[in-house]
Amino acid sequence: MVFTTDAIFALVIVAVAVSILAYFNYSVQTPYTAGPSTTGSALSSLNTETPAQLAAEDAVALSILNEYNASSEYWTQFMGGPSRSGYAVHGPILPTIQYIFAANAPVSTQIVAGYGNVYFGAGNTIYAINASYGTLSWSSILKNNPGGYAVHGGMVIYGTPYETGALNASTGTSLWITPTSSSQLLAYNGRLYSAGSSTPNLAIFNANNGTAISSISLGSSTDGMLEENGTISIRLASNTAVALDQFGSNVLTSSYAFATTNISASGGMLYVGSNTYECSFYTNLTQKFCGNEGSTITSVASGNGIAVYEYGSGVNAIAASGAPLWQRSMSSYGTSLDYPIVTNSSVYSIWSGNYVVDQNATNGNVRWATQIPGSYGAVAAFSAAYGNLYVAAGGNVIAYGACASQPYSPILQDAVQLYMEGRGSCATYLVDKIYSRSNTGLFINGSYAPSLNVSSFNGQSSYIYATSPDITTSSGGYNTVSFWMYWNGNDGQMPFGFYSYDLWLSTASCFGFNTGNGDAYGTAISANSWVFVTAIFYNGAYTGNSKLYINGMQQTLRQCSGSAGSGSATTSFHISGWPNNPNYYLNGNLANLQVYNTALNSTQVRQLYDEGISGAPVAPANIVGWWPLEGDANDYSGYNNTGYPFGVTYVQGNYLPPGYRSASSISVSSTMLPFSRNQGYNGANPLGGSNPNLIGNSPGLNGNAPQISGSLNVNSPRLYKVGVYSWS
Repeated sequence: MVFTTDAIFALVIVAVAVSILAYFNYSVQTPYTAGPSTTGSALSSLNTETPAQLAAEDAVALSILNEYNASSEYWTQFMGGPSRSGYAVHGPILPTIQYIFAANAPVSTQIVAGYGNVYFGAGNTIYAINASYGTLSWSSILKNNPGGYAVHGGMVIYGTPYETGALNASTGTSLWITPTSSSQLLAYNGRLYSAGSSTPNLAIFNANNGTAISSISLGSSTDGMLEENGTISIRLASNTAVALDQFGSNVLTSSYAFATTNISASGGMLYVGSNTYECSFYTNLTQKFCGNEGSTITSVASGNGIAVYEYGSGVNAIAASGAPLWQRSMSSYGTSLDYPIVTNSSVYSIWSGNYVVDQNATNGNVRWATQIPGSYGAVAAFSAAYGNLYVAAGGNVIAYGACASQPYSPILQDAVQLYMEGRGSCATYLVDKIYSRSNTGLFINGSYAPSLNVSSFNGQSSYIYATSPDITTSSGGYNTVSFWMYWNGNDGQMPFGFYSYDLWLSTASCFGFNTGNGDAYGTAISANSWVFVTAIFYNGAYTGNSKLYINGMQQTLRQCSGSAGSGSATTSFHISGWPNNPNYYLNGNLANLQVYNTALNSTQVRQLYDEGISGAPVAPANIVGWWPLEGDANDYSGYNNTGYPFGVTYVQGNYLPPGYRSASSISVSSTMLPFSRNQGYNGANPLGGSNPNLIGNSPGLNGNAPQISGSLNVNSPRLYKVGVYSWS
């Protein structure tokens, strides 16, 4: 018999005021372990705690708060204009991927941001994508490939070898075009400064309509422009820096301003690299200091009282006074690309090894570094805006940030929004911070919430590339890999693989360890149902040393095929398939993959199984990677081992926790919560249909879970029944 106790909290939302009308519907029942005290307490905590309250002690919650504080920070043009990197005071504190947008060609321009969008060029197309969700706002095909960009006065202004034009920043509608070539653009105070890479002239236009104002001969072609305190500073191809006022008069030059790098400006100062010298100037080009670094300077950026110089394989930071602050070798990441970005607490940089790196601006220590797979394409450009870091790699724009939660909203409300928008990993993580019990779970309209966005692999090309430097690779060492899997039953698939040491579904009668030699050391496994897999990989001969658990129970293994093999874990691996060759991809679903650099014991394995698909790690001292795989491939272990997906989709998994399926009693405390589409979100509703504002119904096991039947007939936002269930 199933007992149900339903405590309903109705949320009445009027304008910006929120009031809570609570009434309880408890009936006297026979006592049992899963009772209203458990569910009511959990629901109350989730409806009280906010991510902001967790931020002091939790990096994920802090990243959410950090991004929220940067909601109005944008970057209107690369290294120029009144809103550039030196004034974007927030950047991502974790390498959490918000989204990946794929263009039709490699990104060939810098990335700029404004009006809630991110703008860039790929081939002959300008793209505008929603800065928070990565959905396409608009695209515009030009006659030629665009070069320079500026966002100004509600416009995206672009330059090509044959024309300069402006598009409406919100719609992409053409506003004006002038037949003037330009590769360098700067928009400031209603004026557009335009220069070509092969002409010594600087053209000044009315930015609002494209009409010409004047033209100035600079004696050399232009190789970069920016504005600081009303002064337009220009680096010429002759490596000379010049300055002029916004009206194009009072042109200043300096024999000392010999710029062999880009120029940067902040705090009323200009910073340049001159061969091996790190130099700064006032905006009238009067020199302040110039010191010999000893290595050839390749780029410079400044902001918040410091200037950062890159010199091939290192970074050097100095104060505005010229006093040295710190120096760091970055040789393990390659050589520097593009210009660094300086925020209030970080220095971001990109490197030839396809690394994106975040350094502490105070001492230069690396906070995190993530390597983008080469198959994404070479890292070419990046910018900071809205608290995110937007990185171009080949034809992809990767947004690193946070999970777009609302830091001052109750976690319960946040979790519903995140689950319904396909960001379940973050929702599950936040919920687990408040409560985590093997016999308690969050349901939305009767569907187990962590099951709404599991990772789905097509068996042909989809996988996730991930790394974990803390994996044990020494001979005789152990690593444990655990995950939930729904396999379609086809042979010859791998749900997980180190380089030449993997788990192989050779046949339904044999699932186990493989070393790439036609060998299989395993046991039978069920298809077309959710199973929990825990594999203990031994670095060496697997026979008698490696162990396999299915649904929390250790299996007796046999040599199903081939000869007994020997393998070793590697710090890089594939979730679905293996790095050895592009074959053996999984056709099925995966969730909650965890990696430990030790052998878990049977008690810990059973605990993971009982916790189900949303279970948190059980051995914090040894967890080296935790990928919930609920809508993304981010690592929530604290080690920042971001996963990079290829062709992975996210689907409703129709999963129910093992304890729930066998429960003799179920208790529920629930509330009605609204869900409405966030601006820019256009994904599918995981509870049914393509419109996330429609109410969906998903039955519980054998109809045991309380359900909402029919439509509530509530206009947007629609209400969903959100419940904390406990069972025994």
